[in-house]
Formats: sequence, structure tokens, C-alpha cells
Amino acid sequence: MSCETNLEYFQNALDSKENWALKMLSSWPKFTSFPVPENLIQFGPFSECQNFHHKISLNSSQMLHGQYCLTSYSSMLWHDFDETSIEYINDTIIEENTIIFKNGICLPASCTSQQIFDFVKSFLRETNFIVLNMFCQKKEEISFQLIDFAVLFIISVLIILTLSGTFLNHKVENTNCNKFLQSFSLFSNFKNLISNDNKNTSIDCLNGLKVISSLWIIIGHRMNMMIEYPNQMKLFMSFEEKIILRIAEMYTSIVDTFFVVSGILVSIKCMKLFKNQKFNYLNFCFSRFSRFVPPLTIIFLFFMSTLPKLIINGPQMSEFEEELEDCRESWIKSLFLLGNFSENLCLRHTWYATVDFQLFIISPAIIYGLFKFGQNFVKMIVVIILLGQINIFILKFSSNVEDEQEEDLFYDNTRYRFMPWFIGIMTGYIMQNVETNSNLLRKKFRALSWVLSCASLIVLEFIRSNQNLSLVIKALYAASHRVIYSCAIAWIIYACHNLKSGSFVRIFLSHRYWRPLSKMCLSIYLGKLSENFI
Repeated sequence: MSCETNLEYFQNALDSKENWALKMLSSWPKFTSFPVPENLIQFGPFSECQNFHHKISLNSSQMLHGQYCLTSYSSMLWHDFDETSIEYINDTIIEENTIIFKNGICLPASCTSQQIFDFVKSFLRETNFIVLNMFCQKKEEISFQLIDFAVLFIISVLIILTLSGTFLNHKVENTNCNKFLQSFSLFSNFKNLISNDNKNTSIDCLNGLKVISSLWIIIGHRMNMMIEYPNQMKLFMSFEEKIILRIAEMYTSIVDTFFVVSGILVSIKCMKLFKNQKFNYLNFCFSRFSRFVPPLTIIFLFFMSTLPKLIINGPQMSEFEEELEDCRESWIKSLFLLGNFSENLCLRHTWYATVDFQLFIISPAIIYGLFKFGQNFVKMIVVIILLGQINIFILKFSSNVEDEQEEDLFYDNTRYRFMPWFIGIMTGYIMQNVETNSNLLRKKFRALSWVLSCASLIVLEFIRSNQNLSLVIKALYAASHRVIYSCAIAWIIYACHNLKSGSFVRIFLSHRYWRPLSKMCLSIYLGKLSENFI
């Protein structure tokens, strides 16, 4: 039967007060314009709707099946315009302070999302509700595809290699025997994970910074997905909850910690290779490429297979479907770390791997300039950073880019993310080649630098959370906040490692218990954030 016939049958059954129709309607949460936390999102009976079926007549084999639709709506009471001026499907009507409600409803599975959208709109015509958008899900039979067998084969091979390598490592004392298999051994990998080699040369404070930053980013992403509209949720939060949310939202800046750290480590490594004349550009790039591609391959293949649908299902599958569609279009570019050159990135959080690799492959040219010309080349890097800031300021000021548009434009674009990396490169050069003079050893100077670093981070957070700023201040913030944050992080690293300053901060960040987790930061980041979409 067609959608129109089913909807008419459903409407007539409601008028006749038939039990099955009343049961389907009763599953709808109540549409309300009263904004309290429990009314903002009402999912309704998801499983019951997808499993709903009703035989249309005793003499017919035709069945009416249920379809679950998550409806986003608002109320006329929250808008200054009438219904005739509303573009229903266009989300641009969702203003910053508009209260958005979500209700799960159940309607016949023979209808498309657009047909149900039109039906609900007409159903609510006499009310003050505005239907914004809708995402519908039918119960589907899942069949295995070629990509599923490929994923299962890869997982099986990895399990066999791990078991074989672990058994071999446990039984064979000769560590030179079957090195390939032993590289998969749980024993040897666990020993490497907890080992504390190169204690005298490693920058121990990086371990604490990396782990804390990773956890911060993961928590921030998780809260961001749980609270779809944070501005409206703040209306119902206590002061303590707002503080926690504000701290979690800082994760967008915390990512720059890794760019600074990577810049430092790459700078130190390249300086040593240049000094010993052992630098090979192809090997240098391949080492980074081989670090990212294996985990990305497994994550992309698993995500695009039907396996996730076997273990997850729910009202908010729209996020998963959107990510899946993006992956189907751009997974090859994303796998080869070129995803930010396409409109859609396969799994949005993998932008970091893309930007990191692109900055990595251009780093040798910058570091060689430092190696060849020393501190004179530092001035050129500073000029490049200033030009990058001016570019962002002009773009932000001239186009009046909104916050969400700014994130899309600046957040995963290498042209606007190179500044923390370059600051890391300069810091690595200073840590390796500039001797600590008496001025830097003075306690007053160190104390002042610590105060300025901490104060700058606090000021940046105050500006970020302040909504009532002029366009000039917003443009200045967009152009400078990553540089200021990166300089503060660079000082913390330099002070803790070179100056042995920072007291309990240095001791805390350099604790040996951070080391195992710091080695797993990339895998934790890629794996845990991928879980957010599954």
C-alpha cells in the first residue's frame, strides 16, 4: 500500500478510536513549548515502534509496519516571525537562543521522511509548533557484504598473529628468532609499554601533558555529542555544571598541545639527523605515514561495514548515517591523509592525523633553515606566524564569520593550524641549541613567566566564553588565541625540562606513571572518538 493510503487508514482508525491506532499515537511523546530539561528530548519507544505491525484486514495479507522518526521542532512562542516566513527544512532558522525540542514519533514505514514531515506539519498546523527537521528509521534486514568479510579477515589475522607471537615469545628465548611474529607478542609489547628507556634524554613532562590533553579532548567530544545544543542546556544548569561544561569546551584549544609537542619532537629529531648527516626524507615521511595508516585503515573499514549496525541501534542514528555517507565519498582521501582537501572528511576527528602529517612533511625545510642559519632563521619563522595571524584576522573581520562557520573554516585547515607546530619547532631548537644563561635562571624571571603563562590561559578562556564581544575583539581572538596558548604550553615544557622549574607541576607532569598511557595517546584518540559515532 502507498504512503497516502496508509496515512489515511491510520487517520480513519484514529477517528474510530481503534486500539492499534491509539496505541501507535500514544507512543508519541507530548509536544510541548514548556522548556524544562525532561521535555527537550523525548525519544519515545524506539524498539516498540520498529517492531510494530498491524494486519490491515482479516482477508488481506497486507501489513502496516511502524517507522520511527525523530522530529526536531520549536514553538512560535520562541520566534518573532509568523509561519508563512518559515523555511521548514532549512536549519538557519535555529537561532542561538532558540529552544529546540526533539520528539520520537511512530508512523507507517511505507512513507518517506518528506511525506511524514508534511504529514506532521499539517497535523500540527493548528498549534504554535514549528517542525524543523526529521530523521526516520525503518527496521532493516542486515546482510553481509564483501567489506564485512574483509574486516573479519583482518581482525582474524591480527588475532592469530598476536596469539602466535605471544606463544613464541613465551617459549623461545632467542629474541632474534621470528622478530616479525614477536612484534605482535603481548609480553614484549607490554614490556615496551611500561619501559623507561632513555630516561636521561627523554622529555618526561610531555607524557603528562599528552595524557591529560587526550583525556580532556575525549571528554569534551563526548559532552559535545551528549549536549547537542549547549546554549539552551545552560538555561537549566547550576553554576557548578556550567563551570564543568565551560572547562570541557576548552578541548578545541587543547588539541594545539599536540601540535606544539609534535613540533618539538620533530625539531629535536631532525637536528640530530642533520648533525650526523643521516637524514633521509623518504624514510622520514614514511615513518609518520606508516604510523597513521594502519589504525585508520582498520577504523575506516570497520565503520563502513555493516558490523557496527549489528551492535548499535537507536534514535540518534542520523549522526552515524551522516558520517557513513561522508566516509563513502572521501575515505580514500582521508586514508592517504588528504581528507581536509575534500568537503567531507571520513570521521571528522581524523582531521588531526591529516593536518599533523601535512605539517610533518614540510617540517624538514623549516628545521634545516634553523640548523643552517641558527637564530637568524627564528626571525623568519616569527614573521611567517605573524603573517598567518594577519590572514586570519582579515578573514574573520572582513567576512564576519560566525562561530560554527569559523570552526569549519579554520579548525581542520592546515593553512590556519601551522602556527602551534612552528612554535613547537622553535621551542625544540631552543631546547637543543641555546644554552640557558643567567637571566633565564633568575627566579624572578621564571616566576613572572609562569604567572604570564597561566594568566594568558585564563584570559583566553574568559574571552572565548564571552558572547558579547565586538567584531574587532573576536577577530583578534581568532588570530591570536592559538599562538598565545601554544607559547604558554611551550614555556611549560621548556621550564620543566630545561630549567627544572615548576615545582609540583614538573613533578606531576613528569611522573613515570604517565609514560605507558602517553605511548597510546594516538590509538586512544582515534579509537575512542570513533566510538562516539558508533
